[in-house]
Formats: sequence, structure tokens, C-alpha cells
Amino acid sequence: MRNSNVTRPKLGRKGDPRMNRAVCIRLANPRMSLVDALVAGGFTFPTKIKRRQNKSDPLILDSDGVSLNQRRNQLSKRLWQATKKTDEHLHRIVHSQEKALSERRNLLITIKNNTEDVASICGIETDVRSPQAYAHTSEQMHLLTCSHISQPSLSNPATLNESYKETGKEESIADFIRLMDILFEVPTDVLTNERLTLDDLMNKGRILDQTHNQQETQFYHDCY
Repeated sequence: MRNSNVTRPKLGRKGDPRMNRAVCIRLANPRMSLVDALVAGGFTFPTKIKRRQNKSDPLILDSDGVSLNQRRNQLSKRLWQATKKTDEHLHRIVHSQEKALSERRNLLITIKNNTEDVASICGIETDVRSPQAYAHTSEQMHLLTCSHISQPSLSNPATLNESYKETGKEESIADFIRLMDILFEVPTDVLTNERLTLDDLMNKGRILDQTHNQQETQFYHDCY
């Protein structure tokens, strides 16, 4: 039997199914004592067990010849490891959610700033306190873009460059319109999804761009 290839679980360690069951039972019942968890897991001890032993008490051994104190120490260590692993996993989840919320918050701030900056360049009064105001400003920007197309003097790159130099801003009207499309064409349930990252939001914006480009072509055609 010494040369047998049959693997046996290491008693009291991670490979011992009794200890694994004891860990699961104790985690599910935090008020249960360690001794009760060991017994429920499958360890066999004498019928009368004191939960706290004195040094003068006789040594209590299980069916494998391991003392009760050693079993409790093993279970305590396994419980600590399991709790630490769970805490680390929860910390990673919380950190990921906080990062995603921060990215979306920064994106919304960027859109708000672009709304105010581009609108001020074009001489449009803005009220960005509500989504309806954003949509109204976006519509004005679309109309202004059409007027630039129909009036070459206003769409002169030199004239626009002078305006950007005076304000110190580099955002273009096209960038502004695209950001507005991402914010207001993405469904509300998507924007409120806590698991949505900035990359996911931008990908959805690219998908909407394909539809928007077709609509924009028809829109410009109507302006002519």
C-alpha cells in the first residue's frame, strides 16, 4: 500500500473535506462555537467536551489522534483566511465601482464644460441645470452649424481660430455635438448602470454615431 497512487486528503488541512465543511458551516453560522462547527463538519470527539479546557484537564483527541485545541486552531486559521479573501474581493468590487462612477462623473463634467465653452464662443446663452436645457442648447448648436455651412464667412477657419485663441479653448463644435449625442442618446437606464465603465459608454456612443451620421446627413440636406 505504500506505493499506492491513491491520494488521500490531508487531515485537518485544506484538502480535508471535514475541515472544509466546518469552515462553511461556521461562516454561515457566526454564533456557532468552533467545537460545534468541527463536530458538524464530521470530526469525532468524545461525547462530553468542554468548550474551554484548563491545563489540568486531560487531553481530548479526535478519532485521528489530533487534539481538540489543534483542531480549533486549524479552524480559526482557515476562517481568518476565508474572511480575508472575502474582504479583498469586496474591496476590489467597491474600488471598481468607485472608479467607474468617477469616470462617468468626469465625463459629465467635461460635457458640461464643453456646453458652456462652445456656446459662449458661438454667443448662445446656456442654462445647463437640466437635461432639457442641454437638449435645447444642442439643437441651437445644430442650427448654428447649418448657418456656418450656408454662410462661408462664418465658417472661415481663420475666423474660428481667432475666436478660439481669444477664449483659450480648443474644443470644436463637432466635438461638442458628439459629446451631447453620447449623453442624451444613450438610454437613461444605461447611464445609471453602476457597472458601466467609461469605455462601455464610449462604445455605446460609437454605435449611436453610426445612426446619428445618417440622421445628420439628412439634417444638413434639409438645411440646404
